[in-house]
Amino acid sequence: MECEEINLIKDDGIDVYIIPMNKEEESHAISLANHLRLNGFKVYMDYMNRNIKANFKRADRLKTKFIAIIGEDEIKNNVVTVKNNITKEENKINLDEIVLYLDEQLSKEGDSHEN
Repeated sequence: MECEEINLIKDDGIDVYIIPMNKEEESHAISLANHLRLNGFKVYMDYMNRNIKANFKRADRLKTKFIAIIGEDEIKNNVVTVKNNITKEENKINLDEIVLYLDEQLSKEGDSHEN
């Protein structure tokens, strides 16, 4: 298969790249990552405390569709800032509605995603 350049695994990138703004937000980010993974999303999270610019560059290299940012304000307001990595549009989404929001957004892009 390698000689014939046959690849059975389609790599269409990461659905959501989660960026905790500080070490304090990391547990909330891990919880969100687990929740999204359990709902069938391909999720990547920064565990190395990179700065925000490095995280955005990494998200681009991984072909990430959405970036979820979790900071102090997001935790206080029970929301997550979601940035569409293609259109660069940002929205604050209630944590209770994040799965529905991402499902709707990904289906608009024509991505098939298990739920």
